[in-house]
Amino acid sequence: MTRDRSLSKHLSFQKCHTVVVVVPYEVVVQQLATDTVSSGTSIGIGGGLFSCGSYAQIALVCLMVEEEKYHIGVKWLRELLYQTQFTAERVCVQANKMVNEVAEQKRRGSKIASTAMTNICFTSQSNQWTTSMIRQCNFLKNILENIKTNPQLVTYNIDNPFVLYNSNV
Repeated sequence: MTRDRSLSKHLSFQKCHTVVVVVPYEVVVQQLATDTVSSGTSIGIGGGLFSCGSYAQIALVCLMVEEEKYHIGVKWLRELLYQTQFTAERVCVQANKMVNEVAEQKRRGSKIASTAMTNICFTSQSNQWTTSMIRQCNFLKNILENIKTNPQLVTYNIDNPFVLYNSNV
């Protein structure tokens, strides 16, 4: 304890004040569309909603911007990756959309066969296995249940995925 006190005498700490501005989802989508030519995300190159693309170990965020807006594209990447905070309402809307998409894909025999083959061929440690529509549907239903009882915890876990990941390792 005495060591901590002596250390604090030699270090100067400044309080940082961070101003958090919450921008509505609709405004973000509109501004992103204005500033970019196209945007997208996937797991692996060419991945879909419930499937990975090639090189499935990478997460891909793509923004295509005009050359003179390059600096705006870099700013968007920073904001999307490090400064995004989700609201419980947005999480519910997106989770419900994805659950409905699972129901739609379950009507396609080829998708069921492809999902079954992926589940057989890949281990539970792979992104291919994890992104399976069956697993994702269960995950999304759990989110929808948990958000009713503890929305702050759900949004915290989504905003801080590495905290959740490290606690499960």
